[in-house]
Amino acid sequence: MADENAVGGFGTRVYFIPSAGMDPKSAQILMGHGYVTVNLKGAHYRSGGNLWQKIFGGSDKVSLSTQITHMTGVTSASCTSIEEVRKIDVGHPFYFGSGRFIALKLPTDCDGIEMAVTMSAIKSDNLSGALDILNSGELKGTLQMAPPAVSGALAIANVVKKLLTATDPQNNLQGSYAGRLSTASSDNPIRDFCLVQGTIILIYRESDDDTSLDDLDPGKLSTDGDGLKYDGQVMQNTYVMFQVSFDQLRGEDHNSQWSGMFSTAEQALDQLLTVTADADRQKIWATAYATFQQAVKLLMVDPSYTSDEATGIAALHLTSLRKKYTTSGGQPAPAPAHVELPRVAASFLESFQTNDVEKIASNYLSRLARANVALPGRMAR
Repeated sequence: MADENAVGGFGTRVYFIPSAGMDPKSAQILMGHGYVTVNLKGAHYRSGGNLWQKIFGGSDKVSLSTQITHMTGVTSASCTSIEEVRKIDVGHPFYFGSGRFIALKLPTDCDGIEMAVTMSAIKSDNLSGALDILNSGELKGTLQMAPPAVSGALAIANVVKKLLTATDPQNNLQGSYAGRLSTASSDNPIRDFCLVQGTIILIYRESDDDTSLDDLDPGKLSTDGDGLKYDGQVMQNTYVMFQVSFDQLRGEDHNSQWSGMFSTAEQALDQLLTVTADADRQKIWATAYATFQQAVKLLMVDPSYTSDEATGIAALHLTSLRKKYTTSGGQPAPAPAHVELPRVAASFLESFQTNDVEKIASNYLSRLARANVALPGRMAR
């Protein structure tokens, strides 16, 4: 059990508690199967202080910063935030209560997602003031893959990195876990550094003489709110906990440009009620379908979506478009022309026959219902 739920050596060790009802193997997240959300579940700081602090007392000014990175073979997007800056009395443990989302529904069409944390004892008053400013709520970033969100997160991340490297603060804890995404299941996801659903825990070994983690059994770790316990007792070491959750689908973003274009395509077919000649109907269809094609092109390059869900959304809108055409007197339903669609699944390109597209659309609607995601034009149950 210990080997299955822990990795690392001296310094920061990584432990894992699977989500309720899961074992480590079933908790693995596979590439392209959905979306990952990460929140900072909690953090605990403890310092015995230096010799003078132990004799005369004193305090540390401590900052807690996080970084989340969405990694692909050629590009990456990251978000770095100062989560908290506190003055903590030496010898007194302190809990950084959080629960804040640091990543929201990142698509798993990538190579991996890395969570990193730095807990620093700040020695510079100038740096302390700057970090206090960055600790404000509006400057705490949450990584999302929509382009405006990515650019904003990058700007904040660059400022934080410059501050933390300019004055070389004395780091008390620095650790990371890069969760790998693959298409195949692993017999031991934590050993193989796979991304998993559950609580990722970074525990700091404080010195060469600290033996508290040598025989630690991960099976005896448990969480209590934003705190960590071992065998029912409060964990004394400095640690940070990340909660990783998973969703198969996110549903259609009705504020996106491509969603508006899908609606425009369907609205174009309203003109069918005003014409009777088949040639005029064909012209109206051609206009609507051209708009649909442009919407699909935008959807397939939207970094917020997996290729799998984008395919389902496109199929759903094509089915709706065809149904509206036929019910408005367009007979027979026209076979759409081939169009090159970047990042679209090959199965969709090969499924421009009516029955196949309808099957993909029906399957996507069923998955939305099972996931309790709002259906098009409806509210979630």
